Amino acid sequence: MIGFIFFRIYAAFIKKALLLAVTLSLITISLQAAEADLDAALQAYEAGDFETALDIYTGLANQGDVEAQVRLASMYDNGEGFEENVVEANRLFALAAEAGNPEALVAMGDRFFAGIYGVPDTDEAFRLYQEAAEQDYAQAHVKLGNMYFNGQGVDTDIDEAVEYYTTAVELNDAQAQV
Repeated sequence: MIGFIFFRIYAAFIKKALLLAVTLSLITISLQAAEADLDAALQAYEAGDFETALDIYTGLANQGDVEAQVRLASMYDNGEGFEENVVEANRLFALAAEAGNPEALVAMGDRFFAGIYGVPDTDEAFRLYQEAAEQDYAQAHVKLGNMYFNGQGVDTDIDEAVEYYTTAVELNDAQAQV
């Protein structure tokens, strides 16, 4: 009887392990396909085939792919291949920023800094830049350095600005090196 119970427990364990392995394999295949699609979209974009890039990025963005959301937002923001659509760019950047993407965090920070939503909100811009900087995103360090250097939303603090610029230089940011 004990052998039978042990066998059933063992069989249930094996069944769950196999199910987990299959699930992980499907996730891996899905991620590889998404990466291949991102590569194809980038190649189309760089070749000037904005329509193909738009189609691929849109499909991936609708599936929640954060990188595709950022690329598509940039296309909408710059009107690359179609008419500029700031509302859609803002929506996509916000989705990607919510997921913690540092490029999107900086883009949203820029929007708040510039007052695109009405009145400039340097506190929110600072918060977003700080979140991106915590991920070692060089451009965020430059933005924070600029805020401290110019006293924008924070007290002017050249030493703090130099710290942010230095970190950006260490992250190989050309703008900070200048």
